[in-house]
Amino acid sequence: MNLEPFEKLEKTVHELLDEVRRLRAENLGLKNQVEELEQKLNPFMAREDEIKAKLNKLSFLEVSYKKTESEKMEIRGKVQQILDDLEKMNFT
Repeated sequence: MNLEPFEKLEKTVHELLDEVRRLRAENLGLKNQVEELEQKLNPFMAREDEIKAKLNKLSFLEVSYKKTESEKMEIRGKVQQILDDLEKMNFT
């Protein structure tokens, strides 16, 4: 019986096992890198949430400011109309 095919098979199995070990080690290293990057990302995510909250507040304040300016112009017009009407009145 010729042992050459079995020896080739054994060699191939050893090579595959070595490759599996190498890939597992590489995978572990990549998992560690991912964990490290996730830890570095957490403060940025928290900061992003803070910035979003501030942007929402700013947006609300802008809308309120525009509404206030509009109301101010309306009141100014009414006051001017009242002053004009008072000037036209004759109190004598």
